[in-house]
Amino acid sequence: MARPLIVYFKSETYFHHSRRVYIAATTKKRATEISGHPGGHFDKGWCEQFEAGHKRVPPFIKAEGVWLEIRDLDIEGHYTPDWQHLSVPDRSKDRVPTNDAAFIRCATLAACKEAFTLILDRALAAAGHPREEL
Repeated sequence: MARPLIVYFKSETYFHHSRRVYIAATTKKRATEISGHPGGHFDKGWCEQFEAGHKRVPPFIKAEGVWLEIRDLDIEGHYTPDWQHLSVPDRSKDRVPTNDAAFIRCATLAACKEAFTLILDRALAAAGHPREEL
């Protein structure tokens, strides 16, 4: 019997902004290979985890990989950033994302970070701010 696809969710900080990250894998070892995080990072105390198809999992996640949200977290309809984890945040406004275009999807978290940096660099260059000025 095949192992179920487990989706791990955690917000992570890139460029001083929290972003939702979903890591889908069939084992913790595979999740470690995909993300570069140690295996303990995928224990229930450190992140949320659900089987693919669960109501808290975006419907577009159907295979192993990483989904990094392009836009940063905010209060309206988004999961609470990690820094608020200990204050038992109000989860009533949380919504599961349904637009896969709002995420960068890659085979590894490192590739997602690189793709995100490239998108950001292009946007800043288009606005007249080359990387050398930052």
